[in-house]
Amino acid sequence: MFESWAHLYDDVYAARGKDYRKEAEYLRAVIGVAMDSTRVPESSPPAGSFESGSGPPPTRLRLLDVACGTGLHLRHLSQHFAAQGLDRSPEMLRVAREHLPSTRFHQADMTRFQLRQTFDVVTCLFSSVGYLDGPEDLNIAIATMAEHVSEGGCLLVEPPVSRERVQPPEVSEDVFFSGGRQWRRKTDATLDGPLLRIRFLYSRAGQEEPNGAVDEPALRDKPLCDEQLCDEQPIYLFTDEEMKTAFQRAGLEWSRDPKGPSGLGLHVGSRRS
Repeated sequence: MFESWAHLYDDVYAARGKDYRKEAEYLRAVIGVAMDSTRVPESSPPAGSFESGSGPPPTRLRLLDVACGTGLHLRHLSQHFAAQGLDRSPEMLRVAREHLPSTRFHQADMTRFQLRQTFDVVTCLFSSVGYLDGPEDLNIAIATMAEHVSEGGCLLVEPPVSRERVQPPEVSEDVFFSGGRQWRRKTDATLDGPLLRIRFLYSRAGQEEPNGAVDEPALRDKPLCDEQLCDEQPIYLFTDEEMKTAFQRAGLEWSRDPKGPSGLGLHVGSRRS
């Protein structure tokens, strides 16, 4: 999963308008509410000070982003926190290290990692918990993440879309540039009980125009190149009650922000000191 198209990941979501900086600022505000707000910095350090290798100031809160993907949330969160990332995909981590060469990354599954350290903030974003197999795996993953939350810290988990908002079959198509080539991504989704089954089909669709402009109607009429990538992903759509149970079983005080950084909501767990 993701290995075949990790190199396309950032470009397709940039084309879809995903704003990692804005989402990171939203998360920082939530963290300020979940924790003692005086501990959360209000301003950024000088641009490039963290990535230049100078290291984070000792007063920075520690943050771990679980299922960090290509590290674009971390790129912005690292301006405010001493951040690390964790993901099970070596290809996603390869891209993340290119983005943030000075950041420490760990390759591990969210249900079975043990870093032997705790963090003031642990995040799991972009609906990544949806790739778990069901409530039992969710309980294990939340407990594992909670074990890495220090006293007074918090765990933030962005869920998949709710079952009530899904009206499959859903079909969409995106056109974007990556590596100087035009690509087309077709997506279709069907609901199978608590599972949302998503199929992505990526097709190379010609050379990039010299001025970088996309003539989308013309592009749709072009024959596809031979190269295609297909990825099928089952996403488990957890209910709020299943999320709440997992947080409480892990010993965290649970609350839910109905909006969240991208409109899907956000589950917040606090470990009171």
